[in-house]
Amino acid sequence: MTYANTAVTAPAAAVSTITTRKVLALMLVLALTAGIVGTGMLDNAARMRWGVAFQVAFSFLGFYWYRLDSEARCYRRTRLLNVAVVAFGVIAIPYYLVRSRSKGAKARSLLRCLGFCVALLSVLVLGTLLGLLST
Repeated sequence: MTYANTAVTAPAAAVSTITTRKVLALMLVLALTAGIVGTGMLDNAARMRWGVAFQVAFSFLGFYWYRLDSEARCYRRTRLLNVAVVAFGVIAIPYYLVRSRSKGAKARSLLRCLGFCVALLSVLVLGTLLGLLST
């Protein structure tokens, strides 16, 4: 009987190895790659295809971060906010942060979000510069 309970709970613990920090780090790597690839492509059609692929990947990772964070905080996600995070992440993520944090943590979480956006933009610019140097 104990063996059966252990077998059921072991896979559930192994599933949650991806953390919100890992998702954010992956977004930084994706921004660097987007900068490099975006400047290295000479064909406009290829640049557009890569742009769409990177946008889909950013939207997916942004939603995945939101899902992991909301589950960790036991925040009930609504369908409208789910769609907004994918479609309008720049507005929806700060809204989520204000709604899901306690009074003392709202400003701190917004500042951390702003800091991450600055880091994301900086890495994108770095990737663009690296892409220009390689051509």
